[in-house]
Amino acid sequence: MPSDDITRISVAGRVLRDATEFAALPPKYKAVYELLMSRARPGMLPGRQHFTPLDLPGLLGYVNLVDVVRDGGRLRFRFRLHGTKQTEMAGRDITGRFVEDAVMPGFIERLNRNMTLVAQTRCPVYDRFALPHPDRTYIDSERVYYPLAADGATVDMIFILNGTPASNSARFRAPSCARPRQSSTRVSQGSSPARPAGRPLATSQYVVAHICRYLYEAHMRGRATWTGC
Repeated sequence: MPSDDITRISVAGRVLRDATEFAALPPKYKAVYELLMSRARPGMLPGRQHFTPLDLPGLLGYVNLVDVVRDGGRLRFRFRLHGTKQTEMAGRDITGRFVEDAVMPGFIERLNRNMTLVAQTRCPVYDRFALPHPDRTYIDSERVYYPLAADGATVDMIFILNGTPASNSARFRAPSCARPRQSSTRVSQGSSPARPAGRPLATSQYVVAHICRYLYEAHMRGRATWTGC
């Protein structure tokens, strides 16, 4: 089912309890879900320490990171990172702001409910609604909220991948370590690749790249359920 045909949810998002529930969404959402799962320790949630910006080529501008702040008996959510593409579309940067100060009043309850769901269920949550910023509500957008836990158990950060009909066409590529690098040196027809004098062929680097790729693909074929759901 195309993303545009997904029914809008009026109150809060939908919990995604396993990989099959990503089937109706653009492929990038499931790809990030599987990447994050592959980095988590067995039986634990992934944490912010388990990935870097280099793991998200082409998507980083659409990523928000939100701190989960436990204030007595309630949860509050503060934007630690507001992706560059998100900042451009919103017309402002909301880094450092709590939800109450970051979006228009009519969206506060919805965002808080979505992120509370993530913190309580320890599962990703999908939602779709207009961009919640002044003079931007004509922009149709969707997002998946992913739970992160530094200790593998208590959700202390939420990773949000946003999308619009235009940005959803962008394909997520595997991290560079999973793809062996090809030499940029041009080789004449019938000749052997040039190698700097005195430097042996970097066989070890080639082997490491292939091992990394094997481990990455093995992880991607692995567990299909988000730990904790």
